[in-house]
Amino acid sequence: NPRYDPTFDAELRRIGAGAPEHRRDQVVIPFETGKVDIFEAAPAIRSGDEDAAVEGRRERVLSNAQILAGKLVGRGLDNPTRDLFDVAVLAETDREALEVAVNSVADDTWSEIIGRWNAAAGYHRVNAREALRDVAPRWTEVAAEPAGAAIERAMSARYTSLVVKWSDDVLLVQTRCGEAESRTRRLETADDAELRSELERYGIDRYMDERTLDRSRDVFERIKAGRHSRQVVYGTP
Repeated sequence: NPRYDPTFDAELRRIGAGAPEHRRDQVVIPFETGKVDIFEAAPAIRSGDEDAAVEGRRERVLSNAQILAGKLVGRGLDNPTRDLFDVAVLAETDREALEVAVNSVADDTWSEIIGRWNAAAGYHRVNAREALRDVAPRWTEVAAEPAGAAIERAMSARYTSLVVKWSDDVLLVQTRCGEAESRTRRLETADDAELRSELERYGIDRYMDERTLDRSRDVFERIKAGRHSRQVVYGTP
């Protein structure tokens, strides 16, 4: 929680941190080798987090897609070099998470993010020598040009087509990124709450909502209506 807590501050001093800077929804914790930013905000992608064991405790852990979407939406216009490195690496380690995250960002915001990354490419190239000096050998090429690698891989993960349609009682969501092979997800559930959660998990609701002219009903209601018509709900078959 970003609000001031003297016990929290004392523990930070014990482990060698400097005095934290408390802002409205953020805490910045300085260390000799860098800093840690802690934000208080709802996930940009509402579903996907799960309970997990963390150092002997049960904690709620965000998915890779939720973490990356938060970085893009929360600080996409001023990303640190490490964020760009993470984008490029995720293209190989969790491609689906990268697709979900980058397609949850509206087109106009996305264009501005890519423009900022491109304009700051020189800064990130220089800063990476310090910020990314300890990366594994397989990622040294990415670390040498983090902005260029992030832009290329993130752009390749943006959907060029998305089709949502019903087949019997199964909702089929087919996505394609450029010339890559399409990805089809089968959402087999008759439970409205579960279906809504799955649409949120994959960022489908945000993507469709940004690209539809019909705002009289939300995405979920339009998809439910399509169950009876057996027609394409969104996209071109």
